[in-house]
Amino acid sequence: MNPGSYISRTAFVFSTLCMTLLTSRPAKADHERVSIDADAAWRTDSNDDNGWGAGLRLGHSWEVMVLTLTPELGLSYHDFGTRGPTDFRGFAGGRVGLDFVLQPSVFVHAGLGHAGRTESQTSLAYDFGAALDLTLLPVDLGIHALYSGIAGDDTSSPFTWFGAGAHVTFKWRS
Repeated sequence: MNPGSYISRTAFVFSTLCMTLLTSRPAKADHERVSIDADAAWRTDSNDDNGWGAGLRLGHSWEVMVLTLTPELGLSYHDFGTRGPTDFRGFAGGRVGLDFVLQPSVFVHAGLGHAGRTESQTSLAYDFGAALDLTLLPVDLGIHALYSGIAGDDTSSPFTWFGAGAHVTFKWRS
């Protein structure tokens, strides 16, 4: 095989793949979204077990130029094993993404959270992170990474963790 033709074919395949995945999609109608999340969770305090979590998010997306803007409401649950607490959160927030077939986005949420431990605490819950979604299919498939927590108060310290996982988003026109 001629090295010049191999390089040409490789460059062609790479540029075609980049154009396909990083090109803005045609304009479309706004849509409603329901997302289901599953993730692994690692406590920032190493004294407790690591755990897992699940979440549900509801939102409405607007496509503005090459941006996708999505305000969201959600619920989540995390379990940190036999030595660790369980966490319930209700939150509101949003995400901003680039409207490409392979869609990067950032998100932030805040709300009310409860961590059940020997000393349970209810306080401000928050998270922020990034996601990457494949939006070519009728259902979006994606991965995410986040930093999350429940703020402390006078009698308890903050309860925080890192998470990484996957999500699936069902969408329909409004």
